[in-house]
Amino acid sequence: MEVVHRRCAGLDISKRDAKVAVRVVGGGRAGTKTAVRTWSSMTREILALREHLITAEVTCVVMEATSDYWKPFYYVLEDGPWELMLVHARHARNMPGRKTDVSDAAWLAQLGAHGLVRGSLVPPAPIRALRDLTRTRTALTRERDREVQRLEKLLEDSGIKLSAVATDIVGVSGRAMLEAIDQVTTRIEDAMAPFHDVRDLICTIPGVSTLVADVIIAETGADMTRFPSAGHLSSWAGTCPGSNESAGRVKSTRTRPANKHLKGALGVAAMSAARTKGTYLAAKHRRIAARRGPLKAVVAVEHAMLIATWHMLTNHTAYADPGGDYYTRLNPTKVKDRAIDQLRAIGYDVTLTPRELATPQVQ
Repeated sequence: MEVVHRRCAGLDISKRDAKVAVRVVGGGRAGTKTAVRTWSSMTREILALREHLITAEVTCVVMEATSDYWKPFYYVLEDGPWELMLVHARHARNMPGRKTDVSDAAWLAQLGAHGLVRGSLVPPAPIRALRDLTRTRTALTRERDREVQRLEKLLEDSGIKLSAVATDIVGVSGRAMLEAIDQVTTRIEDAMAPFHDVRDLICTIPGVSTLVADVIIAETGADMTRFPSAGHLSSWAGTCPGSNESAGRVKSTRTRPANKHLKGALGVAAMSAARTKGTYLAAKHRRIAARRGPLKAVVAVEHAMLIATWHMLTNHTAYADPGGDYYTRLNPTKVKDRAIDQLRAIGYDVTLTPRELATPQVQ
C-alpha cells in the first residue's frame, strides 16, 4: 500500500492524557518502527509534545475527536509544520479484539501514513469564537424559557393564577437572563463585523432571520472553499439522504447524525419558509409534505437552503427565488393531468380548450 507520510503521529486522547504513536517508515532493512509514549493533558506537557513531534520531523498528525478532550491538543498543534487531521471515531475504527489506547494510537498513525482518513471541519480561531457565542446565546435563550415555565408551574401548583392576569411573570432571575442574552448578542455583533456582507446575503433566503444567519456562519465558517461542492456541504450538515447499499439492495436512506446546532437553526428557518407565500421553498415543502410527510419536507427545505447558501457564498450573489409556480412551469402537463383527475374524482366531466384557441366573446 502506498505510503503518503513516512513520518506520521497518531493521538488517542482521553481526559487525563494522550497516547501518542510516532510511526516512521524506514528504507531498506530498517523497516517500519512505531514508538508509543504517554503525554499528560496539561498545557506544559502538550507544548513539550509539540517540540517532540517537531524533533521527530513528523509531517502528519492524526487525532480522534473524543468529546471535547481533543481541543487543547488541537489548538496547540494546529500551527505546526505538519498536516493536522481531526477524524471522526467511526471513520477510524480499530479491529475487534485489539481495542486499547496504545493500539488505537498506532492504528491512527497507520491510517494517516497511508492517507486512509480525512479530517473533519475545524474552523479558524475567529469562527470558533463566534461559534461559542452563538451557541451560548441559544443555550441562554432556552434556559430563559425553562425559567419562565418553571415559575409558572410553581405558581399554578400554589393556586396562584398570576399568568391569567399578567402578561409577564418573569422575575429577577429571568430579567438577569435577558440581560445576559443582550450582552452575548453585543459580543456576537462585534465578532460578526467581518461577515456582515455574508450575513446580508444569507438573509435574502426566505425564512432565514439574522439569528439563523449568525448560526450558519458560525457553524460552517462562511468559507465554502472547504466544501468541494454544494452536495458536500449538505452531506456534512446531515440534510441529504444517507447511502447504505449492499448487494444491490438499499438498506437505509436515513440522514447521518450531524451538527445539532446547525440543524436546529435550519429547522427553524425551514418551518418559517414553509409559511411564506409565493416562494419556491414553500411550494417545495407543500409538495413533499403531501407525499412523504411534514418531517421529511422540513429536511428537504433545509437541504435546499444549504444548496442555495453554497452557491450564493461561492458566487457572491443574493438569493434568486425560482417562484411559487416553479413546479408548475417545470412540468405543466403533469400539473394539468393531476387537476383533471382530481375533478373527475369528485364527479365532474372535464373538457379543456387551450387559451390561444378559445373563441373570443362578442361584447
